[in-house]
Amino acid sequence: MRSLINLCALQGISMTQLLNAPDESSGPSLFEQYSGLRYLPLPSAFQAQRIYMATRLIEHFFEQSPAYYPPISQLLRPLNVQRLGVRDAVPELYDAYEARYQSQGNRDRLKKLSQAYMAADYWLGSTGRDADSRSIALEIVDAIELAMDDAVKVLAGAVAVNDARAFYRLDGYRKELPTRSAVEWVTGRWSELVHQLHRRSDQW
Repeated sequence: MRSLINLCALQGISMTQLLNAPDESSGPSLFEQYSGLRYLPLPSAFQAQRIYMATRLIEHFFEQSPAYYPPISQLLRPLNVQRLGVRDAVPELYDAYEARYQSQGNRDRLKKLSQAYMAADYWLGSTGRDADSRSIALEIVDAIELAMDDAVKVLAGAVAVNDARAFYRLDGYRKELPTRSAVEWVTGRWSELVHQLHRRSDQW
């Protein structure tokens, strides 16, 4: 399967096309061979399922229109998933999240907001759901030297992340796509990406 996917990627065709008409669908490689070429590493069934869960998590978080968007690595942290695999599966969604994150400020501001988010996440984990939000926001202001308005937004974002990553929700995503179907789902998404790249190359 791994070899078949890599061959289709280089040819810029689907597996169905290659299997049904190998001679007719074959042609010059979509990408030139070079010393640094890396073939597509297929994920395990477990990782493929995690990639699916990550896409559902990002979708849900977006739908909540949170006050603050943390780095996507922080949002997906509990899933221990390959971010590149997630992006290849849902490039438009992934890039939209990254764009929304980047729109929150320049590099220095994003770094400070990220530090505030990690502090908020820590305090929420230490104090639980019944914590006084204003007290936590004041802790963030003192620790990170952040404006109160920003601290409140970051804290609200951290609460939204915790809700989005609730066990029952992630477990629901896991049950939506059993591991036996997960690799097929991921390779199908990646195959669509290859086709998009192929169509773009034809337009160039």
